[in-house]
Amino acid sequence: DYRQDRYQKLADAVYYRRGWTPNGIPTPQKMKKLGFNNKKMLKMLREKIKEDEKQGLNEWGGNYEDEEKLPTTQKKYWEKW
Repeated sequence: DYRQDRYQKLADAVYYRRGWTPNGIPTPQKMKKLGFNNKKMLKMLREKIKEDEKQGLNEWGGNYEDEEKLPTTQKKYWEKW
């Protein structure tokens, strides 16, 4: 459990820094920054993110203690990029 939690916290940090959702989906905003402007692909990503939202999958996976900080506390942080 300890190792799994540490791994999940690492994944949370990596996903955030890469501009992905907590569920590991590259955000349309990040893809545009990288030069990917294919409308069909961007639409597919938006739909997948919305589907994950409905299923409650866009939550950080680590168990964060009081002194530990989440990568961000903003919901849907990727929409602000």
